Amino acid sequence: LLTLILLVMAVVAQAAPRNVPKTVKAKLVADVTSIAPGSTFNLGVLLNVSPGWHVYWKNAGDSGLPTSVEYMLPEGFHASAPGWPVPVVFVGVGDVVDYGYEDSLLLYSNVTVPEELPEGEKVPLKAVVSWVSCKDICIPGRAELEIRLPVSEEPEAANSALFSEWEKRLPIGEFDQRNPFDIEVNTESTAKNLTSVKILLDARRELTDIALYPNPGDSLIVEDITVTPRPGENHTEISFLVKRLRGSGSTQINLDTLIAFTEKDGTRSGVELPVTLDISE
Repeated sequence: LLTLILLVMAVVAQAAPRNVPKTVKAKLVADVTSIAPGSTFNLGVLLNVSPGWHVYWKNAGDSGLPTSVEYMLPEGFHASAPGWPVPVVFVGVGDVVDYGYEDSLLLYSNVTVPEELPEGEKVPLKAVVSWVSCKDICIPGRAELEIRLPVSEEPEAANSALFSEWEKRLPIGEFDQRNPFDIEVNTESTAKNLTSVKILLDARRELTDIALYPNPGDSLIVEDITVTPRPGENHTEISFLVKRLRGSGSTQINLDTLIAFTEKDGTRSGVELPVTLDISE
């Protein structure tokens, strides 16, 4: 229902463009000034968001729509899936929970360059980005972006501080040596198409604001997320329920989750944790 309301508001906003504020500015950026044949570089879309507004993570939450980036690159160029920085949580009226970003967002991908490119040629790099920005109302946005970079054997770095800043905001993997947790995951099928999940976290250093952000996709619903820290200990228990919406038979399904936390210096970080569910219909 909330998503339907959002879509209706989007249609209304499109029908009255003169009254719609420009809440997001989009720009295509690269971390090099030119492209070397056979190399790789980072290419991303930078969204600058007006104060008080926000855009959405890959799981928008109870309302909103995910931000989307689609690259259109010349033949032989290949872009990886963009990395999603750790989002923040927005709690609205009626305890509506959304996940997203304030102020700005850089979604970038690693681009592989073909071996043979003519020296001096300018390569067109294009992207189409769409988003929904929300404050008191929600407004859809879309931009077609392009930059042209020359081919050179000796490319120079560009936008280094920007890419370095956003790289620090990307979550790490479960088996990354920087993972601050010892993690134990327990699952139990409690009813038809329903699984109870309990995650036990033992932190190796002092962390605060530990939370779980699920990315259930189209076939799962995650409900009743509870985070229970033990005072005076670095131990946290996270529990939630997972419902399957469609599918049949007994099958293993992976639920993507993000364990978010705040370091002692105030840095917000996260660990990507896939949870394997054995759900029987």
